[in-house]
Amino acid sequence: MFKFKGISSQDMQVIIEEEEHFIARASQRYEMTEIEGRDGAIFETSGYSCVERPIYVQCLNTEKIDDILAWLDGEGEFEYKGRKTTARFYSQLEPQRNACIRIIDTTFIRDPFWTKAVDEYQTINETRYKEAQGEEITLKDSAKYKFKDVKVSGNSVQETREGYNLLNYDTLTSRTTNGITYTINDDMSITASGTATANATLNLIGAGSVYPLSLEAGDYLLSGCDGGSKDTYMIEIYDGTRYLRCINGSTLINFLENTAIRAYITVKSGITLDNVTFYPMLHRGTEEKEYEQCGAMPSPLYSSAIKNCKNNINLKVQNKNYASTKILKDMKLSAITNVSENSFTIDLSKRSNLDIK
Repeated sequence: MFKFKGISSQDMQVIIEEEEHFIARASQRYEMTEIEGRDGAIFETSGYSCVERPIYVQCLNTEKIDDILAWLDGEGEFEYKGRKTTARFYSQLEPQRNACIRIIDTTFIRDPFWTKAVDEYQTINETRYKEAQGEEITLKDSAKYKFKDVKVSGNSVQETREGYNLLNYDTLTSRTTNGITYTINDDMSITASGTATANATLNLIGAGSVYPLSLEAGDYLLSGCDGGSKDTYMIEIYDGTRYLRCINGSTLINFLENTAIRAYITVKSGITLDNVTFYPMLHRGTEEKEYEQCGAMPSPLYSSAIKNCKNNINLKVQNKNYASTKILKDMKLSAITNVSENSFTIDLSKRSNLDIK
C-alpha cells in the first residue's frame, strides 16, 4: 500500500504490479576528467537525479476510474512503508481493459531521497540549505557549500523541582564511616563503596536524640534503596519507638499522629558494596514518584538559572577543502607532477598564461 496526496491506494482500490520500482536508488550525477599518463580518472559529483520508473496500475473498481485519473495527476507527497518523498505523475493516463479490471500504464517520478514519515524534522542531504536542532548542532554534508548565515531560535529553559522530597540533607558532605565511603553526587544521590568493619551508618537528618523533621499524621512513601535487605544495607527512619526500613523499592508508612523522625543509611558489618547508589526520598501520599532531591526549584533557597538560546552562542565554521580539479583539463602532462588522490604539483615554468582561480 502507498499514499499519494494523503490518499491511500487501498482507498482508491488500486494495486501496483511491481512496487519495487518505488524504492529504486537514485543515480548520482558526476563529471569525469581523464588525464593523459594517469591511470583511471577523476570524478567530481554534483548531486543526485530524480528516480523515474514505469509502473502498471491495476484498477480493481472501474467505477473509480475518474477519481483515480484525478488522483494520479501532478505533484504531491508520496508515502510508502514508513517513508515519504515528493512524487509526480505527468504522463498521459489511458486505462486499458484487461478482463474485468482496467490497467493504467504510466510513469512514476520521485525525488532522490526519502525521509521518515513520522519525523517532525527531516534530515536534508545534498542541498545548499541546511537545518538542524539541539543544544550542540553539527550540519553534516555541507562542506561543499559556502557558509552564508546562521539564525538561532528556540525557547528558554529552567531546571525545576516540585519539592515533594522531605529529606533535606543538602549540607551533607562525602565521608568514610567504618570502612564504607559515602560519596554525595551532584543530584544528592549517595554512592557507597567499601567493606563495613562495623555497622556503617550515615546520618541523613538528625542524630542521637535529635529528631529535626516533623511530619503530620498520614501516609508516606520511603524509597531510594534497591537490592538491600535487613541483613545487608537499607535506608531507615526512626520515630523514637520503631525503625521503618526501605530495603528494595519503596515502603508505605502510616503515622497516626504528628511525628518527629530522623533518617539514615546503614550498611551492616562485613558487607562489601561496589558503587551502590542510594536515592533517599520520603514524600507524602501513596503514589510512586520519580526521585528528586529535596527543595522546590526555583525558590529563594534553591535558585535556578534561566537558559536562553540567544545567549552563550559559540559558532565554529570548519569546512573541508574541496579544491576543483577542473583546472587539470587545461594542463599539459609536463606541467603536472606528484599527482595523488588528494594533491598534485604544477610546474609553472612549463606552463604559460596559467590562470588559477
